[in-house]
Amino acid sequence: MSKRVILLKNQTKKLDKYQKVFEDENFEPIFVPLITHTNIPGEILNLLHDYNYLNSLQCLIVTSQRTVECLVEEILPALDDISRNILINKVVYTVGPTTANFLKAIGFTNILGGFDAGNGDNLADIMITDLLDNDNTVVKDPKDINEILFLVGEIRRDIIPKKLHKRNLKVREVVVYKTEDKVDSLVHFNELYQDGDWVVVFSPQGTKPILNYIKGNDSSCVNYRLVSIGPTTEKYLNDIGMPPVVTSKKPEANSLLDAIKNSQVNNNNII
Repeated sequence: MSKRVILLKNQTKKLDKYQKVFEDENFEPIFVPLITHTNIPGEILNLLHDYNYLNSLQCLIVTSQRTVECLVEEILPALDDISRNILINKVVYTVGPTTANFLKAIGFTNILGGFDAGNGDNLADIMITDLLDNDNTVVKDPKDINEILFLVGEIRRDIIPKKLHKRNLKVREVVVYKTEDKVDSLVHFNELYQDGDWVVVFSPQGTKPILNYIKGNDSSCVNYRLVSIGPTTEKYLNDIGMPPVVTSKKPEANSLLDAIKNSQVNNNNII
């Protein structure tokens, strides 16, 4: 049984957590980059250079590793010491332990959500509890909660702001990076894929050429094993008629590895 795992994602700079976790268990992780990223720090820097705005911020939301990269590469280096210290000591809400660990590594000190928030819907619930009714007896007035700053990419889901807006919380979304699909992702995939490989889908973006190819009748991908990183991506795969063999319980490397290993034990994973 193959222990090759094709990860449909860009490899994280330095050491990718997925690479380490899978290699430690004698799997062979293979990365197929799907998108290119470009930082767009202008708008956020204009805001953060305003001391009054920075001090008034209630908290931040960071749900993407690409946002963390923009923070490291463009935002934090452009701030003076005072602004930087104010920012990294703000409460920051995030999804999944991987992004939480990246935020901790670059200096943020008050990170909430993380492992307890497997997706955006869960994170929004955590934030509502924290900000509005954290003592379970007194519901706070949303008017007393300052603006929440959500750092996003050009393409993003609106689950978090929609849920927060329903509770009348003020959320400002600021784009800090943009993404574009790579034109050669399918070529790259075809060069690497071997019959029986695990194929892990992290997000719908950039996957269409590969998934259409796998699904097509003329595809050489017969015994592929499709894996979803979480419930949102699982829903997308189900909607296009490609249900995954297994879905990771949490959007992080160890949970993904456990899901694949458990599926191997069941011996019901060849499509």
